[in-house]
Amino acid sequence: MNDRALKKAIRTAAYEWNKWMRNPRVLIVGFLVLVVMKIAVEPLKEKADMMNSAMNIFEPLLAVGNSSISVLLIPAVYVLLMSDFPAVEPNAMFYFSRTGKKPWFFGQLMFASLSVITFMTVFSGLVVLGSIKGADISLKWSDGTRLYAARFPQAIGNFAHRLLPSNLYNQMSAGKALAYTLSLLSLYLLLLSMVLLVFGIYGQRKMGIITVYTLMLAGIVCCNLSGSVKWLFPMSHSIIWLHFTEVLRKPIMPPLYSYLYLSVTILALAVIGFFGLRRMNFDRVDK
Repeated sequence: MNDRALKKAIRTAAYEWNKWMRNPRVLIVGFLVLVVMKIAVEPLKEKADMMNSAMNIFEPLLAVGNSSISVLLIPAVYVLLMSDFPAVEPNAMFYFSRTGKKPWFFGQLMFASLSVITFMTVFSGLVVLGSIKGADISLKWSDGTRLYAARFPQAIGNFAHRLLPSNLYNQMSAGKALAYTLSLLSLYLLLLSMVLLVFGIYGQRKMGIITVYTLMLAGIVCCNLSGSVKWLFPMSHSIIWLHFTEVLRKPIMPPLYSYLYLSVTILALAVIGFFGLRRMNFDRVDK
């Protein structure tokens, strides 16, 4: 892609991002944060209080990023925000004649990446800000997480205890868990946006949305299975604690394989979408 085409792609991405950010639907992120405050921040603070210790500021974010239910809720909100992606306006014929299909396509790739970065940054930032009161600002697990089960064995298995499974805090530091959680979840969201893009290019937007939600629901079911079938679905690869057992250091699924799985799938979808440009009928993209 030459400099002129690159500039067109960047302008396309910037235009789509600005339009996306002005959409009133972005307010639903605030609702998502309120739900997280209720299901993660409050229970974890109660655990910390019972242990007479401070909750780690990142633990609520790690809890929602590693819960199979929350990892359904987060992508569901993101897909709702991206449900009209790729957006094609009524003046599409004029727009494509000026921009070109290839710069438009690469602009959509840039916008998809920007949307994931923006969504994850805003969501993570709001969750951390909502957790800051009385929290320990560090990258170490709190006593409320590490020692809660030993101090209160009768509470093993309750909702608060299951928010942060021992597969997570026994196997890695909170900082490492945070890096894995944010990066794998971001790749998962990008993969979902690529599914929407490919189906949109082939004029099957509604089928794309159905496919994305089917993948998420199937992933939820398979995450709870003990066999290897769960690794066929991208959701399992986005939850880092599923990669480990509670005690053994050797992972069930090396995280590197999950990065490769998600990255290769994203690349494959991009290639499929690129070759679909030749047959792309912009009159059908918005249907």
